[in-house]
Amino acid sequence: MKIQIISPAALLALLAVLAPGVAQGEQLFRWQLESGQQLAVRSTQSTQVQRVVQGNALKMSLETAIDMQWKVDSVDNDGVASITQTIRRIVLRMNTPEAGAAAYDTASPDQAEGAADQLAAVSALIGASLQVTMTPRGELTTVKLSPQASEAVQRAARAGKLKSLLSAESLAQLLRQSLIVLPEQAVNSGDSWTADAQVASPVGRLQQSNKYTYMGETTVDEMAYDLIEVASTVELRDPPAGGENVPSSGLKVTSQEQTGKLLFDSTAGRFARVEIQQKLTSEKTYRDVVIEMESVAQLVTTFALEP
Repeated sequence: MKIQIISPAALLALLAVLAPGVAQGEQLFRWQLESGQQLAVRSTQSTQVQRVVQGNALKMSLETAIDMQWKVDSVDNDGVASITQTIRRIVLRMNTPEAGAAAYDTASPDQAEGAADQLAAVSALIGASLQVTMTPRGELTTVKLSPQASEAVQRAARAGKLKSLLSAESLAQLLRQSLIVLPEQAVNSGDSWTADAQVASPVGRLQQSNKYTYMGETTVDEMAYDLIEVASTVELRDPPAGGENVPSSGLKVTSQEQTGKLLFDSTAGRFARVEIQQKLTSEKTYRDVVIEMESVAQLVTTFALEP
C-alpha cells in the first residue's frame, strides 16, 4: 500500500477548513476601535407631540442636535474600549403653545431666536465629558459623567422644561439609543437577534424589545455597508394589578411603531449611521376627560473618523 504524504501547505489548508471560525457568507459584527482614534459623532433627534383634549389639539415640537468627540483612550486585549466623549456643540429648536418658537445654537449664541433664555442653559454642557467603557459588541458596561460634566448638568437642569433633556440619565440614554448590542455569533443575511432596553418617552418610561435583522450588503454614496434593520415593540413599565399595560396614572399605550436602519462599516469596524423612527399614541382619563397624545420621533446618529 502506498502511503500518501500530505505536504505542510496542504495540512495547513486542511486545518484552516476544520478550525472553528466564520463561515463563508457569514458576518461577525464587532467594533474594532484603536487607541488614539478620534471619532466625530453627531446625534439629531426631532420629536413632535400632539395632545387632544375635548377636540382641541395642542402641538409642540423639539429638535436637538448634539456634536460629540469620541477619543479612544485605550483598548484592552479583549477589545474593550475606554472612551472619553466630549460635548462640542448643541443646537436646540422648540415650539410650544406657551412659549412659541425658540432656537439656540451654542456655536452662535448671539443668533438666538424667540424666548431662548431657557435653551441657553445648555451652554454649560459644552466641554463636558463622559467616560464610557464599551465591549466589541457595543455593550456599554459603564457610563460616568466627569466631575465637570456632573456640575454642568446640575446647572443646566435648572432650566425647568429642559430638566429631563439635560439630566445625566437622558444623556446616557441618548448614547445607548445610538448604539445596539451586536449579535454574539456570526450571522447570515436574514438572521435576527434580540435585545431589550428601558427608555424614557413623552408618555413615561417604556420597556422596549428590539428585533434586529441582518439584511446583507448595501451601497450608499458609492460606499459598501452592511445593513441592519430593527423593529421594536414597547409597553409601559410596571403596569399595576388593575389591568395590563395600564399604570396608576391611568395612561395606556393604544398603538406604537418603531423601526430603523443601521449601516455598519465592517472594514472600519464601526457604525457609520443609525436611524430610528418611532410613532406612539396613548390616552389618559383625567376627571372623566379623555386626553389623547401622539408622539412622532426620529433619531439619526452619524460616526466619522477624524484625521
